[in-house]
Amino acid sequence: MLAANSNLAMFNPLNASAIYLGQGAGAAIGALVLLYGSLGSLGWVAALCAATGVVVLILGIPPAKQTRP
Repeated sequence: MLAANSNLAMFNPLNASAIYLGQGAGAAIGALVLLYGSLGSLGWVAALCAATGVVVLILGIPPAKQTRP
């Protein structure tokens, strides 16, 4: 049980760092869209970012092992 708690203590700051990195990247992308595009294109870029995240999530799931009956 102690090993599980130490692993959790190690990965919790990594999770928070990933969240902050995503927020910063989103703000930077939004600023670039508003600088070079228009307010109307901001929603399309946000939808593209969300769709990219879903694709990365799907590709990151390992395939299930099939068992023979």
